[in-house]
Amino acid sequence: MDSLKSLCEAIVLQSMEELLSKKHVKENMDFLLGEGMDICSSIIGLDRTQQEEVLDFTFRHGNFNELKPSTRAA
Repeated sequence: MDSLKSLCEAIVLQSMEELLSKKHVKENMDFLLGEGMDICSSIIGLDRTQQEEVLDFTFRHGNFNELKPSTRAA
């Protein structure tokens, strides 16, 4: 289980890094906001609050406000 946990941590960190460097934005947004992140978070042991903190950190440091659903123009 430790190797699976390590793999999930690496997947989440790589997705965050690629998103922050503006690589594969759509794919990484889909992962971080979707089922993939939920599955990895569960394996890693992140609760919903911790998962949201990871996402908030990523959005805050990547200046992706225009991509957040709550700030999209109607």
